[in-house]
Amino acid sequence: GDGTTTDRYIPTQVAGAWIKISVGLQHVCGLKTNGTIWCWGVGTNGRLGNGATSNSLVPVQISSANTYIDVSAGGGTSCAVRSSDGKVECWGRGNTGEMGNSTVTLDNTTPVVASLATGTYAKVVVGGNFVGALTNSGGAIHCWGGNANGQLGVGNTTDYWNTLATVSVSSIDKIEAGNSHMCAYKSATMEVLCWGGDTYGQIGNGVGTTAVTSPFSLGTSQWADVWAGYNHSCGLRTNGTTSCWGNGANNQLGDGGAINQQSPVQINP
Repeated sequence: GDGTTTDRYIPTQVAGAWIKISVGLQHVCGLKTNGTIWCWGVGTNGRLGNGATSNSLVPVQISSANTYIDVSAGGGTSCAVRSSDGKVECWGRGNTGEMGNSTVTLDNTTPVVASLATGTYAKVVVGGNFVGALTNSGGAIHCWGGNANGQLGVGNTTDYWNTLATVSVSSIDKIEAGNSHMCAYKSATMEVLCWGGDTYGQIGNGVGTTAVTSPFSLGTSQWADVWAGYNHSCGLRTNGTTSCWGNGANNQLGDGGAINQQSPVQINP
């Protein structure tokens, strides 16, 4: 986002006043303090939302006059929550229904309303080829898009491109999306739940299977937060320690090893 393709080994400022940044597979989107959204990086499939499919070395504003309260960049898709009415808009790759408008169009270069998502939302997350949204009342999770690994959390592996998937949980405070899995945090029970692709153990159920199609609880009265990476997850425990699980090939679990972990392991500070 600094106008060059030079690798940087120290933090480099991206011009603008930002309140959130979301990093996708090959692109980045940011929410500015004035509610506008700007994206940069690879533009394939229209994931930058500016009406083009070309790459951009600097932030470009999406083709929309709306303002937003949240944004998420995923594999080839980006989505945002409008500030005016809490509706979700998406742009970029949509060949498995990521747009949420009952279509399977590959390239969507400008934002479209996710008409399947009939709720009012506070947060949206985009995974490899799916989208999840958290309602601003009741803490419900609505999902759409690819579901080959059960990442929509509704007990099957059917893609949802013309039907909204509702996960069987409530009172959720936070959602996170990895490449093919999701995690959620519920403060009322201090609980972390994960579901979806589990090839690397990123669900944390101690098994490491192909697909976990419904939410799996990693325990109650012990968690304070959760995050999902590409193929791993991490959680903050109520005692202040952090545990991670899933793909550890690049030491991303912080436990001193470079192997996958199917259950949470505490990081070694």
